[in-house]
Amino acid sequence: MQNAMEFPKSLTEKYRPERIEDFVGIARPKAMMLGFLKAPRPAAFLFVGASGTGKTTLALALAKQLPAEIHHIPSRECDLERVQKVVDTCHYFPWSAKFHLVLVDEADQMTQAAQLAFLSKLDATAFPPNTIFIFTANSTRLLEPRFVSRNIRVEFGTEGINGDLTKYLARIWKRETGRKNGIDLKEIAAASEGNVRDALMRLDGEILAGGVPEEHYDEPETSDAPLTRYQEAARKAVATREANIRARVAQEAQA
Repeated sequence: MQNAMEFPKSLTEKYRPERIEDFVGIARPKAMMLGFLKAPRPAAFLFVGASGTGKTTLALALAKQLPAEIHHIPSRECDLERVQKVVDTCHYFPWSAKFHLVLVDEADQMTQAAQLAFLSKLDATAFPPNTIFIFTANSTRLLEPRFVSRNIRVEFGTEGINGDLTKYLARIWKRETGRKNGIDLKEIAAASEGNVRDALMRLDGEILAGGVPEEHYDEPETSDAPLTRYQEAARKAVATREANIRARVAQEAQA
């Protein structure tokens, strides 16, 4: 049963795809992962592309569909000790899955020692059994050419995504508001430059604003009646959520 005080999720959380088939605009990465899903094997992939194009989320969807036991290593925690520890773990058969999946986010930011350690582990003679490595990166500029060559490279591009993204946003807009139109979804798709996460945050902001153009905003009617504690909690939650969304949009725009 849903808690009476549980507030709605952001669109990026609510519509985060959980199956490979559900991703928007990344036709080649989807095709590659669906092909791999048919005949999975120990392998190493390098997901390369701009922020917000679904690299980490696609890796998590693959892990769920295999299924695989996930070992998620953020770049800031990817040092020599962490690499050795996770690789040692992968030499044991996973408890509740068919594979281990080691996911290293922003691999281009990991330490040089960690990169060299992975370089040796990705060699055919030292590759841990039943293990799949997925490294994500915005670019390969800081990665050793030898490291890149030991991975199957998967490019996450944004070319030609606007049409699919506009249709995707239209479905969400109708589901969330009950309306077929009201805002320029093509403009949101174009402004996000193929970044699905950014597009959803922009759409979330429009839904919070009721889909009303900025020049038509009206001051809300005021009332002297005190708010109930539930109304006050809801008011604070909506204000915080809107501030967070706008902050994330600004941060992504500067990235």
